[in-house]
Amino acid sequence: MRKLQIILLLLLLITLSACSSKHKSGNNYYLSITIPREDENSSVESGISISSYTYDLSTGEMEETDTTIDYTSQYALGVYSKEHNSIYYSERVYNEAGNYGDELFSYNLDSKETKQLTTSLFAINDIIPTTDKIYLIAKKRRTRELHIMYYSLTENKLIEPNLDSDFNFALISYDAVSDSLFGVAFLKSEDEKAMDIANTNQTTFIPPDYYIYDFSKDFLNPSLIVKTDKKLIRRFCYSNEYGLFFTEADRSINDDNVEYASYTWDIKDQKLKPEKNIDELMYIGDTLCAYQDALYFRGVGSDDTWGIYQYNRKTEEVKRIFSPEEGFMNGFVMLSE
Repeated sequence: MRKLQIILLLLLLITLSACSSKHKSGNNYYLSITIPREDENSSVESGISISSYTYDLSTGEMEETDTTIDYTSQYALGVYSKEHNSIYYSERVYNEAGNYGDELFSYNLDSKETKQLTTSLFAINDIIPTTDKIYLIAKKRRTRELHIMYYSLTENKLIEPNLDSDFNFALISYDAVSDSLFGVAFLKSEDEKAMDIANTNQTTFIPPDYYIYDFSKDFLNPSLIVKTDKKLIRRFCYSNEYGLFFTEADRSINDDNVEYASYTWDIKDQKLKPEKNIDELMYIGDTLCAYQDALYFRGVGSDDTWGIYQYNRKTEEVKRIFSPEEGFMNGFVMLSE
């Protein structure tokens, strides 16, 4: 009997240790940041390489990886994953006919091994690595629309959801704390129709309806949670504490008279709440993520400096947390280690 008690106690300790270890490893959140810059040592025609940084959201520590990636793709894109100690990036690939497309690659900093992961893409706009998936907004060859998809690291193939092929995805947001994924899309045919009306009548471009889908519970069959009424969604992000934050625009963002409004959509209560218009703070790009009480975005401060800024939603304090000394900050994503 005593031997059985000892065995059960050991099993309990092992279980608690495993749970504690899992909880600890999932609690380190950071921003993975990409900086393209001129590089005299680059071996490619562009003469530009991509550097990767991480910003620890708990300690505020900034680190640079000791590896750069040559920039050859249409869009300078790369994301460093601490979990995999790998950089995931896009690289231009030519076929036998001389046609090219941007494919997904990985470079492991431990093994120094480079792998081409995809073979059917033309362009990649977003890369978000998680434990066993690499989420993408990408365009396949011989298609017009940008779609959300993921590359399975266990099955070594691309997986796409069951959505109308006319959907064009403009934005993607991943919340590392809750392992939640959302996407913003519009119908390509409706967007072209709206553009034709504006061009024909020489009037202001009024956007088509925009849709926000939740891919978290069922990636193959995502849930529609928000549909706008002829409003463009400029940026968005999700957090468990605050729900889904997004900014609407009433016309093209290039229009001098564009007006913005920010909202929070509570997914549980299905309620829309007006928020502070963050576009009144400064010029803000479309990259946005949330952690605890803060929003993080790419913007231009009062000194005309591009950087990553932190906006505290309780105190309304704004501070710049990072600005590259050289190069242009392309974007960032929040990940967990």
